Amino acid sequence: MGFNGCQTVRHGDVEIVVLGDGAGSEERIEEVDHNVLSLENSVVSAEETGLLRTGEETSSEASGSEKAKRAAPQPSKRRGWWPLWGRGEEPQSAGDVSSPGAAAPEPGDEEREKALAEQLSAEQPTEWFAPDGSPYLRPGFSIKVSVIAGGIVEVPEMIRIVSDKSTITLPLVGRIECHNMTIRTLVDRLTEEYSRFLKEPNVSVDYVYEGRAGEVSPWGWVSVYGAVNSPGRINIPPSRDLSLSRAIQFAGGLNRVARETDIRIWRRTSEGPKKIVINLLDIAKRGIIEKDLKLEPGDIIFVPESVW
Repeated sequence: MGFNGCQTVRHGDVEIVVLGDGAGSEERIEEVDHNVLSLENSVVSAEETGLLRTGEETSSEASGSEKAKRAAPQPSKRRGWWPLWGRGEEPQSAGDVSSPGAAAPEPGDEEREKALAEQLSAEQPTEWFAPDGSPYLRPGFSIKVSVIAGGIVEVPEMIRIVSDKSTITLPLVGRIECHNMTIRTLVDRLTEEYSRFLKEPNVSVDYVYEGRAGEVSPWGWVSVYGAVNSPGRINIPPSRDLSLSRAIQFAGGLNRVARETDIRIWRRTSEGPKKIVINLLDIAKRGIIEKDLKLEPGDIIFVPESVW
């Protein structure tokens, strides 16, 4: 195919050759000229808005992206259902939830679980509690004391903090030793002391405990770990009626990978930690309330993950 003539249109670094037979060439050249100008304007606009990047910029950003990817923390390969600090690492916050993709416990985990339960239970020595489970007064505990005699308030309610030497100081009787005393035995001791000054004194003593976050319960605590939403310590209330199901609720409830048919409670005994296995479905769906055990200070609850 032959052409009678051609003309060249140049805009910046762009050069376009228009081929034709002469008829209507000026109109086509003008049309091409307009299109090239529109193309240039689009390129400038894209460069200004950052939508179009040069090859050097693209390479630089890709390199930076690759570096960022290498520098970014990689997913932890630990099995999150174990407390980190049971393996010599720092304690995690209560919000440290195990990854849904965490592996199931390996053979031999039960021995480590038992050892960890023994370690955690040791944080609450049995010497902190009387044989009936009542807590002994310890330094730092707050108590409120009042005394009434003959219908008259002789000692209005006042708050006292047990000193480092396990003592408190009260009006009339002065300093009182509290070591190895429960609330009941302290009441008996104060009744005896105030009887020297008052006729038939009625002494009232109780712990100051509001259950605030971070507050230590005189009645101790349990620990819930594994496939729950907020693992950590759960304080035992003054009523001392904390059940397994309530403890799990206070720990944020089971997460979506929990194996609810195999809840393990580790309880300390004179012969070492004893494992108790509970199927929560027996409680929740079958109504076997007897299996919703009342927890004791130092109990460790592990909720394992399901094996997919």
